[in-house]
Amino acid sequence: MINLPHLAERLQADGLLNKSFMDCTKTEILAVCQSVLSSIGDEVPADGWKLPYIAKGGELVIPLDCHPDYRWWQPGGKTLRETLQDLKAPWSVARQYIETDVIGRPMTEALWNDLMTAPF
Repeated sequence: MINLPHLAERLQADGLLNKSFMDCTKTEILAVCQSVLSSIGDEVPADGWKLPYIAKGGELVIPLDCHPDYRWWQPGGKTLRETLQDLKAPWSVARQYIETDVIGRPMTEALWNDLMTAPF
């Protein structure tokens, strides 16, 4: 859910409420996007939290109304690597999102498969 009062405060503080979207600069549009992403409340939606998933084309989808743990864009959110591990993503998906492991080694299919079978 979007915390609308918080979003309005952020947009007003950035001077974007009384401006047509078409009149915004790229920087202002990015500020709007950041305001929206940071205005998501932690109230449990009426139909529950949505879970991340892998779409048919292999795209990782993290809905805006997913559990806060999966919001990589917010402090405390899981990394994309952690989310992909939770989803047991195949290498064909993971390689689109992960370049290195946690200690900076280039991510390979063998390394990814080792991570997927690790007991932790």
